[in-house]
Amino acid sequence: MATMDMVIQSDYSAFLQAAEQHKAKVYGIVVTDISQKHEMKRAKEERLELKRLRLAMDKRRVDLKKDALAYCEKVQRLYNEFEALVVPMELHLKHQEEFKERHDAMVREDLIINRTEELMQYNYKANTADKLGDMAEGEFEELVATTKKAFEDELERKRLEDVAAEQLRIENERLKAEKEKAKQEEKERKDREKHEESLRLIESERKLREEKERVEKELEVSRREEKALREQLEFKQTYKGDVQIKSDSEKAYEIKENKVIKEITAYILKAQKRAYNGDEEEKSRHVEYLVKKFAELKK
Repeated sequence: MATMDMVIQSDYSAFLQAAEQHKAKVYGIVVTDISQKHEMKRAKEERLELKRLRLAMDKRRVDLKKDALAYCEKVQRLYNEFEALVVPMELHLKHQEEFKERHDAMVREDLIINRTEELMQYNYKANTADKLGDMAEGEFEELVATTKKAFEDELERKRLEDVAAEQLRIENERLKAEKEKAKQEEKERKDREKHEESLRLIESERKLREEKERVEKELEVSRREEKALREQLEFKQTYKGDVQIKSDSEKAYEIKENKVIKEITAYILKAQKRAYNGDEEEKSRHVEYLVKKFAELKK
């Protein structure tokens, strides 16, 4: 057992000493700039060396554990101590070694963000097929130009649609206004014609009344003349002792007079019903007819 312990301790001491020798070197390697290629190379070399030591120690651990469980537990404990020492150094070195990859990833992410923001002003729809972080500058500029043109074309299309819609609205309003105006003018025309027709009817009725009054006056004159004529005839008969009441010519005159008066009266009544309808030619015919009839009375 003592011999095994010595072997284990000896092996552990050797590996531990070798790892301790790397400690100063490991933590002395710090990469802060992409240009530190030598430091990144050293970090990789140191990490691989430490990894080699750890794997060798792990192989030795496996060999020692075959002898006995107690030795295995001790070896495991010793290895855990060794691993606790070495792994942080490895992780540190790996972090330094991968500085460029992390830097490139951040640069790529910033590039994607900037390019996406540039495209979004043209209403760009993100497409996983567009690998913005991997595009060459010329390829990206072509994508920007295409996206911008599509955006401007859409704006122009919408502008033309708005212009057409506005023109249609104005035209519809114009047609509506014209229709309303025509409707109002038609109403005013009908109202005016109705008013003028009323005035014509009033004027026709007035003229008919005047014509009737004139005819009645002339008839009154004719009746007076007839009365005077009868009185004269009666006077002659009284003094001449003539038993004949009326001569044949007087009777004929009386019959003729009554007939003409009846015709005139009927004609006036008929004319009152028609009221001429504003027809001057028809009115002229009425007047000529009445004048002719009155002329017949005087014969």
